[in-house]
Amino acid sequence: MSTPIRFSWTLRRADHLDLLRTSMPLIRFAPLFAAALAVAGVVLLVLGQWLPGVLGLVLGALVLAVPYWQAVLSERHYPLAGKEISASADQTRVKLDVAAHAHSELAWDRISGWSDTGRTIVLRTGSAGGYPIPRRAFTDPGQAAEFTKLLHAKVGAPGNRPR
Repeated sequence: MSTPIRFSWTLRRADHLDLLRTSMPLIRFAPLFAAALAVAGVVLLVLGQWLPGVLGLVLGALVLAVPYWQAVLSERHYPLAGKEISASADQTRVKLDVAAHAHSELAWDRISGWSDTGRTIVLRTGSAGGYPIPRRAFTDPGQAAEFTKLLHAKVGAPGNRPR
């Protein structure tokens, strides 16, 4: 690949939520926990246990809402939220420019892993840090495929890079 892959986007809450889901297992599995609490609540209601049944349903709704609440709170403190981001990737690094506010260059060896949610490609740079890159950032699907091919070559398969 001789020319860099260029892409740009404005970060949305759904992108940030994808970042949180890929880096925090409790948020990733929150819908399953919520479903288990809701089923237990319904079973208790059927058995005539009104107070624990209602409590199970309320707790299930709260567990389901927590990831979205966390995304809203984190988004307020996330420096890239709502800003236009321009990026390029080549054989040596990924460069990110945020609307004249910040500039980051990530050498491939600084990226500890990556995930693909189908909607967002998340580059991980530490235990909980990362950069969400939505697929809408690429002007055509060929660019996204080329970027993931570059990720495979430089970082490895999706998941954590073995150290």
